[in-house]
Amino acid sequence: MGVLIDTGVFIRWEREGGIIDFSRWRSFGEPCVSVITESELKVGIHRANTEERRARRSLFISTVLSNVVVLPIDSKVANIHAGIVATLSQNGTTIGPHDNWIAATALKYDYDLLTTNVAEFRRVPNLRVIEYPNSS
Repeated sequence: MGVLIDTGVFIRWEREGGIIDFSRWRSFGEPCVSVITESELKVGIHRANTEERRARRSLFISTVLSNVVVLPIDSKVANIHAGIVATLSQNGTTIGPHDNWIAATALKYDYDLLTTNVAEFRRVPNLRVIEYPNSS
């Protein structure tokens, strides 16, 4: 049991002062991220426009990564990913290419997905989506 946390949640936490708080979602289980989220967060380090911002983001992201399990992409995730892309395109809809991988990871592990991007992820069949901030 676990909760897969989407990149947007960490971006929101960083912008709101850098406080990482998983407590509201502890009942969903272990906090995890896709390796895709790890990469997206690290892109933010490289895109920082000052050394101070780069250092602050680097510290924030290293703290994030020390408090979550990073889930890899493997052949099972790739198979689920292919199914998501095919199904959505057959339905005349899409989501972001990185989001397809994140959704596939959540489905492979049967995890709920905590995200700030509910509208996009709800297009994925059978994906359980938790909106951040959670209203409970």
